[in-house]
Amino acid sequence: MNVFTPQAAEDTIRLVDEANDQLLSLRGKLGAVQKHALESNMATLRITQENLIPAESVIRDSDLPEEVANYTKHLILTEAAAAASAQTNRMDPDVLRLLINHR
Repeated sequence: MNVFTPQAAEDTIRLVDEANDQLLSLRGKLGAVQKHALESNMATLRITQENLIPAESVIRDSDLPEEVANYTKHLILTEAAAAASAQTNRMDPDVLRLLINHR
């Protein structure tokens, strides 16, 4: 930067003004990004947090032994149904027809 002549000083002032304008423009763009993107993300995260609190409460309040018992019961019933289905597939078709018609 040369400020020793009037023309050089004016050129320097013009350069500083242009740099300042660019800086202000970039600040404006950054502010817009912050307002739209970051604030939107923060709102989404707040809603997610609000939704997770009741879910966490349900998990903490659940009766683990009861849930394990229910899971085991359903697992046994599913396996029994699969075994019965496999057994039915091995039966003689005539015997199966008699059992179905006997009801």
